Amino acid sequence: MDPLSQLLRSIYLRQVRYILQDVPSGWSEYYPAGPGIYFYVVLEGQLLVGDTEQVRHLSAMEMIMLTGRLAHRVAVFVPGGCRWIALHCEYDQTLAQPLIQALPSRLPEQHQAGFAHQALTQIGVHYFLLESQGNRLGRDTMMDRLGGMLLVECLRTYIENLDDQDQSWLLALRDPRLAPVLTVLHAQPAQPWTVAQLAKIAGQSRSQFALRFHNVMGQTPLAYLTAHRMRLAAYLLSEQRMPLARVAEQVGYSSDSTLSEAFRRYFGMPPRTWQQTNQLKKH
Repeated sequence: MDPLSQLLRSIYLRQVRYILQDVPSGWSEYYPAGPGIYFYVVLEGQLLVGDTEQVRHLSAMEMIMLTGRLAHRVAVFVPGGCRWIALHCEYDQTLAQPLIQALPSRLPEQHQAGFAHQALTQIGVHYFLLESQGNRLGRDTMMDRLGGMLLVECLRTYIENLDDQDQSWLLALRDPRLAPVLTVLHAQPAQPWTVAQLAKIAGQSRSQFALRFHNVMGQTPLAYLTAHRMRLAAYLLSEQRMPLARVAEQVGYSSDSTLSEAFRRYFGMPPRTWQQTNQLKKH
C-alpha cells in the first residue's frame, strides 16, 4: 500500500453532510472556523469562496477544499446565479492533527489542478448527482466514500506540487527513502521498531536515515512513532471505547500501566481522564 493510503487509513471521515444549492446573484453565507473539512464544487456559474487570506473564484467543474482553520464566506455575484455542491466532513481531530496542520487553509491552488484532477472532479460530481437523486439503500455510506475520494484527490494534488525546498513533512510521502518507512509505521504501530530496522527499510545506514528523517519530519523516527501510537491510543479509547489493556496491545505497549505512563507524558492526563473528557465534549 502506498504511504498516503496507509496514512489516510488512520483518518476517519464521518458525518458527511452535503447540499446541492441553486442560488441567485447577491446571495452569500458565512461559516465560522472549526473542525471539519469543506468541499465546494461548481456545476454552473461562478462561486466566490473567501477567507481572511484570499478570495477564490470557482467556475464550472472547479473544486476547492478548506481545512476549517479559517472562517470563510461563500458568495455569488454573477448574473444568472450559481449551482454548486457543498460537502462538510467531520474527522477525528487527534488522529488527523499532524496532517491538517501541515496543509494550507485551502487547496489545491488553481494552477495545480491538472487534467487528472479536473477529470476526477467531474467523476465525483456525476457520482454525487446520481446518489442525491434518490433514496437508495446505502446512500449515506456512498456519500462518505465521495468525501473520502475528494479528500484524497486534493491531498495528492497538493503533495505532488510541493517544492522540494518546502518545509513540510508531507514531502516524506513522496521520498523514496522515507515513504516506505512511514508506510510500515502506520501499518504496524505495535511492532517494537528500532532505528536500525527502519534504516534497513529505507536502504540507508542508521546515521544517514536518522538525519534524513529528522531533516524532513522535524523529529526522530522513534519520537514520530510514539506520537502516532499515542494519537491512535486516544482514538481507540474515545471512539472505539476499547479497554485499556487491549489498547496497549494494539499500540505496542506491554501493559496498560506502561501505556498509561506514556499517555500521561504525551497528553498531560491519564487515559481514563482523556476518555471521560472526550465523552463529555460529545454531549
